[in-house]
Amino acid sequence: MQESDQNAVNKYKLTNNTFRFSTALGLLIANLMLFTTASAHDWPCGVRGLHWDRWGTPDIYVYRTTPAGDNSTQAQNAIAEWTADTVLDLFNASSHTDVSVYDFNYGSGGPGGQTTWPGQSGCHITHAHATANSYYVNGYTSLQKRALYCHELGHAWGLDHMGSIDECLAAGTYVNSHSITDMDTKYSSSHTTH
Repeated sequence: MQESDQNAVNKYKLTNNTFRFSTALGLLIANLMLFTTASAHDWPCGVRGLHWDRWGTPDIYVYRTTPAGDNSTQAQNAIAEWTADTVLDLFNASSHTDVSVYDFNYGSGGPGGQTTWPGQSGCHITHAHATANSYYVNGYTSLQKRALYCHELGHAWGLDHMGSIDECLAAGTYVNSHSITDMDTKYSSSHTTH
């Protein structure tokens, strides 16, 4: 093979490999966009992220075992805020059901709060626990307690941390427009893709 023919072959290989790389990169970006369209603040799991298999105005029953007094009041205030500001309809339950909200003493080395999903079927949440570390929360102000319960309940609905500092899923104290939009996207209509 002559040198000019070899240069033509090498140029073709370089062009073909560049095309393949560009195509693969484009497909990767498209797939990443597909899986992040539901919300930038979801726990990753399918198209809608981790979520309850309910839509429209989802009914979710919440059982509070927080101690009587301000902890219980602030947990109820956080539940009421999620109901008032999002598509969720949250109802108080008299026993463990969909979501259990309670205080637990994780000690000084534990988290301020924690949410777990002991009931999960694929991307669907079937049961959640939203807990506050009583080691810390008992010394919090009412506003700090409400913010902590708001934060952990946000995780119970399938939301991840937010970047906005005025959001209870970040360092703020209230549900804001980011959470409202994410909840509307996640729960506003029925879905067959998960």
